Amino acid sequence: MFLNSVGQRIDQPLVKPSADVYKRLDDRCQRLPWPHKFCNMHHIKGVCTHGNCQYSHTLLERDEVLVLAIRARQMVCKFGSACTYRLCFLGHHCSHDPNCHYRICRFANFHGIDRRMTHVLLDGAVSRFLSNPCPFLSVFKMLETCLGSNRSQSMHLCSLH
Repeated sequence: MFLNSVGQRIDQPLVKPSADVYKRLDDRCQRLPWPHKFCNMHHIKGVCTHGNCQYSHTLLERDEVLVLAIRARQMVCKFGSACTYRLCFLGHHCSHDPNCHYRICRFANFHGIDRRMTHVLLDGAVSRFLSNPCPFLSVFKMLETCLGSNRSQSMHLCSLH
């Protein structure tokens, strides 16, 4: 999980799949029994805690799960940018800000957030401030650098530069 310099959660940008993947997922949803939806908890989070879940747990392709994640991000997390739940798949700021063109944006309370990632939250421990954060550094490279070769030390403080 990534934070900015004042500790606000920053959602990792997601790669947008092709229109074909959206159509394929929508077609699959229509063939499901009512309520015609896949379970976000099962597919995105990896575990569904609802004993008798009404949503489908049918196997999805990786790019279809990405579409679910993108759509889930369009729902505002009740904790907004203050959310520290590592597995939260909801949105924590407006992805269109500072150029949001929506007259009524559901993320309006979270406009103006600095989206530069400067901290990494690993297993509840906040990383040391990243000096000279590089905006072009991939998220995966950042995690790899922080975790190093010993992934069992995910609680340690890390710095990229």
